[in-house]
Amino acid sequence: MGGAAIRNGLNTLESHAEIMRMVRPDAIVGVPSFLVKLGAYLAEIGYDCGSVRTIVCIGEPLRSRELEPTPLGARLEAYFPGAAHSTYASSEMVTSFTECAIRSGGHPPADLAVVEILDDAGNVLPPGETGEVVVTPLQVTGMPLLRFRTGDVSFLVPEQHCGCGRNTFRLGPVLGRKAQMLKIRGTTLFPNSFFTVLDGIGAVAEYYMEVSGTALSDEVRIFVAPADESCSTAAIAEALYRRTRLHVPVEAVDPATARARVFGVSRKPVRFFDFRKN
Repeated sequence: MGGAAIRNGLNTLESHAEIMRMVRPDAIVGVPSFLVKLGAYLAEIGYDCGSVRTIVCIGEPLRSRELEPTPLGARLEAYFPGAAHSTYASSEMVTSFTECAIRSGGHPPADLAVVEILDDAGNVLPPGETGEVVVTPLQVTGMPLLRFRTGDVSFLVPEQHCGCGRNTFRLGPVLGRKAQMLKIRGTTLFPNSFFTVLDGIGAVAEYYMEVSGTALSDEVRIFVAPADESCSTAAIAEALYRRTRLHVPVEAVDPATARARVFGVSRKPVRFFDFRKN
């Protein structure tokens, strides 16, 4: 593509800022929640991010069910206007779904995958309806797969024609994982329903969720690391209730503990910890 890749990996904000100062990158590939922290740090030290034209975001969705920016996506846009593009991929699919300039669903290379959205009974759902993403990779010889069940829940965008000119299908944002679906006192929802609220609270520096319980009902505990003294667990619990209509306990932890929990097992943030008994 005519560009050089500069890897800096899981490093400090200061290290990333120094790399950006030296090379003035055109594009960044990274996890949105970390890039928001990087953007805030760059703004604090007065760094001009004008060289960054594209951000390819991995691991976390930037769009809602309505294809509008999530609170996380909006915060990223505030630091890098018009640059952030959401993606979806896995090693088994051997391809990726990436937003175009319109940023209204992920385009796949049409000759590399057949994508279906299935309900729990295995029936194919029409565009716009939510179900499990099932992919058959094409042109793969080493490990061919037929109707690979990703476990991810999403939908095909109903409008086939995209403003960029393409007429191939587009995949909407991942709304959750089937295995992570929560059943709390008769209400069924995904962890993202809570995470979207937490992403929009600037006083929350980091967070994670622990789930326990039995087949009858799940018990959820949310842990937050405050960014400053304005962070109130009672106010956070109230914000979560307004979105989900559920009262869940919110506990404060120190930032170091939260970071060790979230980034302890993966380069991508892990905020959902499942202790349920099957």
